[in-house]
Amino acid sequence: MSSAANDAMTPGAAGGEEGFISSRRIRLYLSIFATAYVLLFCQAIPTFIDEAYSYNLATDKSLSHMFSALRGGADGSFPLYALLVYGWAKLFGSSEFSLRLNSGIFVLLFVWQSSRRLARHFGPALAVLAILFALADGAFTYGTLQARFYGLVIFLFSLCFWSTWDLLQSKTTTHRRQHWHALICGLLCLSHPLGVVYAAILGALYCLFSVALKRFSFSNVLAFLGGPLFFLLWLPSFLHQRLVNPYTKNAWWCQAWASIGNSRSSTTNCCLQPARPAFVFMSLRVGTSGEGKQPPIPLRLPTEIRASSLKRCSFFIR
Repeated sequence: MSSAANDAMTPGAAGGEEGFISSRRIRLYLSIFATAYVLLFCQAIPTFIDEAYSYNLATDKSLSHMFSALRGGADGSFPLYALLVYGWAKLFGSSEFSLRLNSGIFVLLFVWQSSRRLARHFGPALAVLAILFALADGAFTYGTLQARFYGLVIFLFSLCFWSTWDLLQSKTTTHRRQHWHALICGLLCLSHPLGVVYAAILGALYCLFSVALKRFSFSNVLAFLGGPLFFLLWLPSFLHQRLVNPYTKNAWWCQAWASIGNSRSSTTNCCLQPARPAFVFMSLRVGTSGEGKQPPIPLRLPTEIRASSLKRCSFFIR
C-alpha cells in the first residue's frame, strides 16, 4: 500500500488542528458580521417610547435618586440594568446611539458565547445557522438592540442555560462551577421580572433531565438558589413597586393574568420562547448520552467509518 494511502487512513493531529482553526475562523467571521449588524441596526431601528425611561435612568443626578425613583415605580426596571446604563452613560454619553450600543454589546457577547458553545457540542455549521436564524428574527433585533434591558436578559439567560448544561454533565461538579451558576442565576433574577421565571424554568429542566440521565445532584440544585437569594435584595422594592405604588399595582397584575392562556400575548411568548430551545437542546443531551462521557453530535462521518472506507478504497491506490 502506498504511503499516501497510509497517511490518509491515519487520523493525525493535523486534521484536528485544521478543524479547530477552521472553527475559530468561522466564529471570527460570524463575530465580524454580528458587529456590523449591531452598528447598522442601532442606527436603523425606529425610536421606541420606552427608551425614554432608559435615558432618564442614564442621566439621573445621583444613584440614590435613581434607586428611589425605581422603588417608586418610575420605570419598572430591575436594578442591574439601571446600574449598567447609569455607569455606561457616565463613560460614553447618553445619546440614543450610545445607549443602544450598550444593548448591542450584550448581543455581541451572546453571539460569541453561543456560537462557541454550539460549535463545541453540535459543530460549527449548526452554530452558524442557529446564530444567523436568531439575528434574522425581526423581533429579536428590535427587542435586543433598543435602549432597554432585553439584550442583557437574553445574554444572561444564555449564560445560565449553558451553565445548567454543564451541571448536567456529571454528578460531581466543582464548587467553582456551582458558585458561578449561583452568581449567574442571581444576576438573571436582578435583570428583569421574567428573569425569575427563566431561572425557575432552567431549575425545573435540570431536575427533569438530571433524573433522566441519572446524574441528579442535590448540591447542583442548591446552586439554583442563587437566583432567589439575590432577588431577596430587591424584594422590598419590588413589593413596593408592584403592590404599594398606586400607579403599578393594578396594571401589572391585570396584564399578567390577562396574558395567561393567550398564545399571542407578548408576556406569554416571552416566557415560552427561552423555554422551548432550552427543552429541545436538553432533550438532545438525553438522546445522545451514553455510558461514560458524552460524544458531541457529529455533523460528519465518524473517524472509524472514514478509515474503513479508505481501507476499501486503498486497493485502487496501490
